[in-house]
Order: sequence, then structure tokens, then C-alpha cells
Amino acid sequence: MVQQLLISQLAVGYPGAARLQAGLNARLHTGQCLLISGSSGLGKTTILQTLAGLLPACSGSASLNQQPLASQVMAYLPQQPWLIAGSWADNLRLLAPEATEPQMRQVLSELGLAELIAESGLYRQIGEQGQGLIRWSAATAATGPGVVSANGGGVAG
Repeated sequence: MVQQLLISQLAVGYPGAARLQAGLNARLHTGQCLLISGSSGLGKTTILQTLAGLLPACSGSASLNQQPLASQVMAYLPQQPWLIAGSWADNLRLLAPEATEPQMRQVLSELGLAELIAESGLYRQIGEQGQGLIRWSAATAATGPGVVSANGGGVAG
């Protein structure tokens, strides 16, 4: 199924502050990427946060398959990974407190981390900035469908 992301006259910014970007228009189909580039502070991350539903749009619209993005399941992966100082299990339990060890191993395997977990286990300590990760970049997690990435500037379908 071909999916279409349509951005029409989108304006983004933070509530109570000036708009960072306005008049944004784009039409993307499954498999296409959009590079969002510019100097620090111009609103690249704000655009992605708005598309992911973390910030309201100042004006304009964005839709996926003619349905508002607000009604869609979207994910946002920032430039820096969000990890807590603790183990893999500690980090996973923030999102799924009732997850069993086999479920956690399955998720990590789907992210391509089976070898790492086999070597170090679910209880290996990692730091907030990814300290303790061996031969793996935290951005590897961005390979799943439906991810909006500030680092790669793309929309995966």
C-alpha cells in the first residue's frame, strides 16, 4: 500500500513564542525521504516534533493518507538517544513495566541487538549518553517503520 504524507502551509513554533518556520509544503510517498537542513535554531527539530504530534502546529496541516497526523501512530527519534543510567531492562521497563525477559530479548533482537544482549545480558549497565554500548549506535533503533528522525531527516513508511 502506497502511503502519502502531505504537509500544507504548515507553520511551527512553540506556544507563546514566534513562529520558527511557516509556509511549509511537501508531498512524500512511501520510500521517499525529505532532507531538512539548516543552521541551529531554525526549527528543524520543531518541525519533526510537530509532525510527530509532540507540539501543536501554529497553522496549516499535515496528513497521512488523507487522515490528520494527530490520528496516526507516529514516533519521533531525536538526534540524541533518550536513555536512563541503568540496564537495558531498566530502560525497556520505562515503556513496558510488565515486560518479561523473553519479550525484552525479542524486542532487542528485532532492533538488531541480539548479539550484544547475548554478550552482555539484559542487566548490563548503560549510561544516559549510551556509555557501555559496544559496537552499536543508539540510532540503530531508527530502522523501524513510521519513524521520523531528526538525524536522518526522513520519514520511513
